[in-house]
Amino acid sequence: MSTYSGIWPEKSPFNEADIQVTVDKGSLPAVDKEVPGSGKVFGWANLSPWANKKLLAISILFHELHIVMKLPEGVAHQRAVEMYGLFVEDRLSRFGKQWSMSSEDIQNWIQAKFPFWL
Repeated sequence: MSTYSGIWPEKSPFNEADIQVTVDKGSLPAVDKEVPGSGKVFGWANLSPWANKKLLAISILFHELHIVMKLPEGVAHQRAVEMYGLFVEDRLSRFGKQWSMSSEDIQNWIQAKFPFWL
């Protein structure tokens, strides 16, 4: 199981260098194939552009589905792309400047929204 965390320092409404997103205390890899123009910058809530929210959602979901749940890379990527919009609406849009989310939280969300995929 993994723990995902984000920190967006109060001092800056949007500064790429200040935003930190980790998984198990290491940097979360950006899955940017589907997110042109994001510049590999993660964002969330109402302060970030849509591309940055999309990048964060797809990256979290892909990591969870592929690395943690061991789905094949192509399947994990396809499902992450299909789920990200609802994930942004249900989860990311509620994040504050600092947040944390566990694998259990994500898997429970997937089970509730997409029970036929697990």
